[in-house]
Amino acid sequence: MEPQKQQQIQSQETPEQPQLKRCSNCKSYRPLLFFVINRQDYNTCRKCHERQSDVGKPIAEQLLLTVDEVLDMIPSRQSLRNVADSLEDYSLDAYVQLDDDMLALSDSQLVINIRDRIQAVDGYHYYEAYRTEPRRKFGYSFLFRCSQDFDVQGQAAIRSRLYRRMATFLCNGRISGMVDRVNGYFHLNIEHSCGHRAAPAVENYAAPQNVRAYIAANAIDLDAQQLHRNIIRQFQQEATRITQGQVYYWACQSIQDQYTLHNNQFRSAEMLVDRAADKGVRKVCQNVLND
Repeated sequence: MEPQKQQQIQSQETPEQPQLKRCSNCKSYRPLLFFVINRQDYNTCRKCHERQSDVGKPIAEQLLLTVDEVLDMIPSRQSLRNVADSLEDYSLDAYVQLDDDMLALSDSQLVINIRDRIQAVDGYHYYEAYRTEPRRKFGYSFLFRCSQDFDVQGQAAIRSRLYRRMATFLCNGRISGMVDRVNGYFHLNIEHSCGHRAAPAVENYAAPQNVRAYIAANAIDLDAQQLHRNIIRQFQQEATRITQGQVYYWACQSIQDQYTLHNNQFRSAEMLVDRAADKGVRKVCQNVLND
């Protein structure tokens, strides 16, 4: 068969890729057909449009749940015999009533409060993927993703590491919803299609007070590298959690605290000169600026 005819046959057999469009709400790419509703083009896909059909409208009281009732519906990690065991997969969709304490919170505090109360039960760790600005009067949407989701981590299969990486799973874990302050409720959707063990507890790597005191006492005479070596030798128990970057930060803070005697830089300089008068340091000009 001639090459030209063979190329024509292959081009006829290969179907054309459909044109995709990004949904302004769920951020997913879908075919253009999903954005045509009632013969009109929209920036929101059909699924999100149908999901938001009740946005701005009050929800019947018999459909509203309290936060405590929702938390009781979530599988609790505390019920497991071993904390390292995997939790069962679950999904939840509910309309939840906003109590007075939640209404008193700001928008950012409210969605963080919702996230914290959920992860305190299921034991997963979620991070905020996005939160829309309340451009409309009826509310705003939010999305949290599971930190152990494989798609979220995007880790390379082979990579040199100093530390063991966190285990990932194809869980598609997420907390999403829409807050309607006007009608006093929020729509909550939780998805965890694959149950898995929780992420390891976050350890506190803050520099201990005794190490910071040693840095402050020797920051003038030693650089960060020398300080770090001495800390490893003298503070063996704390040294495993102290990095050279932390030593450099606290050394800079200590030095700055010693020479910054006033918020006004001119006044601070005058005070430093006066303090060194017994060492022969004298002023060559007088600062006439007021504090």
